[in-house]
Amino acid sequence: MTALLDSRAIIALVSPNMMVRDTDENWVLRETRFHIEHFNNPRIFPVRLPGGRHEQLFPGFAPINVGENENSAIERAANELIRLREGYEDPPSLKKDDDLTLS
Repeated sequence: MTALLDSRAIIALVSPNMMVRDTDENWVLRETRFHIEHFNNPRIFPVRLPGGRHEQLFPGFAPINVGENENSAIERAANELIRLREGYEDPPSLKKDDDLTLS
């Protein structure tokens, strides 16, 4: 949980295999939901692999599509993270009503 609280963004790889896992066994879905639940202005970057359907899992977050040009998708994800790191985008902040105790 500490790593999720320290993260400015989550890159979620959305594949057909990820989509069919039960919620209890789907760590991608659990981690992104944690980020959405506990942060204002969450930063989720769904990377849609061939056959993945992000809109079912991450509505409202624009996907980075990996099609025939994988390098372009990697470059776009890197550019989004650079913008966040350099302050062009506001980082997420913990919601004030969250009392998260780390153990």
